[in-house]
Amino acid sequence: MRRRTEISSEKPSSASQEPSSESEIDQKDAGAKVRVNSPRRSPFVFLTLFALIVYSSWSVYQHQFQSLPAPITAEQAGKRGFSEIEALKHVQALTDLGPHPVGSDALDLVFEVHNSIHMLYCTPGV
Repeated sequence: MRRRTEISSEKPSSASQEPSSESEIDQKDAGAKVRVNSPRRSPFVFLTLFALIVYSSWSVYQHQFQSLPAPITAEQAGKRGFSEIEALKHVQALTDLGPHPVGSDALDLVFEVHNSIHMLYCTPGV
């Protein structure tokens, strides 16, 4: 980096002798070695990240397995209630039909099965 030249009429002191030309400055800078240090992470940062991951994992476990209610059967849910067990049976019946890509006959079959299951559990006009 270049230093500013002094504007005042006084001469610089002998302790702060500066090179007289820009070429001398450039030669000094070219000979200097540049040292680049890689950033060093504090152990505190790693400990904090570890604690954050452990706390996040615990909170997901707590929410999924401790605070959610147990699945109920169709009889417990009643006529209009949602039964996880019956929903899984419905999904299993749809996946047993095999793959059903868009525009295929298998997709039409899936729609027919879905509609027939839907008509069994739902009353029309409600």
